[in-house]
Amino acid sequence: MRCLALLGAVGLLAACGPSSSGVCGAATCTGCCRGNECVTVQDVTACGRGGATCLGCVSGQSCIGGQCATAGGCSSGRVSCGGSCVDTSSDLAHCGSCGRACGSSEKCEQGSCLPLSDCRTAGCTGKTYCDLATGRCEPGCASEAQCAQNEVCKVATHQCEACAGGTHRCGNQCASDTSVDSCGSSCTPCPTQANATATCLNGACGLRCNTGYRLCGGSCVVDTGRCPPPDGGVGVVDCGGTWCGGGDKCCVVIGDGGYALQCLAACSGTSVDCDGPEDCSTGGAPVCCAQFSLGAGGFPFCPLDSASAGCGASCAFSFPSSCPGSGQARACQGNADCASEPSAMYCCLYESGNVSLSICVPQLYKGGAKSCAP
Repeated sequence: MRCLALLGAVGLLAACGPSSSGVCGAATCTGCCRGNECVTVQDVTACGRGGATCLGCVSGQSCIGGQCATAGGCSSGRVSCGGSCVDTSSDLAHCGSCGRACGSSEKCEQGSCLPLSDCRTAGCTGKTYCDLATGRCEPGCASEAQCAQNEVCKVATHQCEACAGGTHRCGNQCASDTSVDSCGSSCTPCPTQANATATCLNGACGLRCNTGYRLCGGSCVVDTGRCPPPDGGVGVVDCGGTWCGGGDKCCVVIGDGGYALQCLAACSGTSVDCDGPEDCSTGGAPVCCAQFSLGAGGFPFCPLDSASAGCGASCAFSFPSSCPGSGQARACQGNADCASEPSAMYCCLYESGNVSLSICVPQLYKGGAKSCAP
């Protein structure tokens, strides 16, 4: 009771008692020894551990885990140990208190030295990866699952990196938005079929038929000059090898991969409103007149860059004598549509990429056409 009364007189929080053997030391006391009495709950006047003699801490120090340490000057959650601010909840050299080091096969977790799990068998959690050389979990990524949606994990540095513009994440790499292998936001190659090549236009997959074939109804069939019309050709419009129905118009759409013909309810910009005089049988505009532009090339084999057609009162034939250039001619579906144009009596198909146009031309220009009506 002498120890309790003395400590109570100076207002200290301490618990004292004689050791079980009557002699205080490392074998009998986990705190510090004041004579033969073991002090287990300590403060700045009686600080120590492991049966060592109780010591008083100097001004400005606190008794932390049985050792005098300076808490001031360190950020919240850290204490000064050996002149350095450390987090005693996870520091291997100061685990739980200054100077309390964990063994080589231990980890410091919440201030306690615990057996170290080998990540090579136990794995890692959170945004960490397993260092195969040490068996320790280290900060960083090991797979894309630990990164944001459009980031990839660079395994060499274990850092998440964002994909550049025009690309998106596919597996463990950034893939092009315009590639047929990863078109748009997809990571699946564009489908293809016999006699065709897959295309990626404006982020959507498509098909380009091989020479001698034409895209009809989503399939590439032997090119006979045009696709057979559905429903016997009633209420449909030819559109570069396909047919537009339900009141749709055939429109030229400009995209990343060039020009393409599409059936749309209304055309914006360049459009094909007719493909022959039968589409212009009413009103005062009986002629289907096509305007076109040709790209650079060896005349008369000039690539067709763009085309549009509309009904009008007349259509004076005009064809450039060199490439590039532009002109106009009557749109046709057969030689009969050219009979009223003595200077251009042959209905020929011109096609480059996704742009195609059948127009009335003179004998001179038949050589540059893909095919001409018999």
